[in-house]
Amino acid sequence: MSLLSRVCACLFVIVVLATIPAFAARDVFEARGENAAAIQSAVDAFRQALGANNGVGSTFPSGRREINWDAVPDSFAAPNLLPGNFSTAIRHAGRCS
Repeated sequence: MSLLSRVCACLFVIVVLATIPAFAARDVFEARGENAAAIQSAVDAFRQALGANNGVGSTFPSGRREINWDAVPDSFAAPNLLPGNFSTAIRHAGRCS
């Protein structure tokens, strides 16, 4: 292998390694408590880290959406199948309380 080939190979490796994105440190949100109020501060910190609650519909470049699974009726809960469009079509049409 010629010197030029070796230099080109080394440059190729350097360029490839330089384009690999660095992995960001993970944020870990952890809480324990006797009730929902006891862990609310951790839940709020998690929500804040994800960004603004964008609600329903449309496309947003950042932020989050929340689904309240407490309102899932037994007919859609395990071992039954949850419809794929539950959070958009069924729930927001007022057919689920």
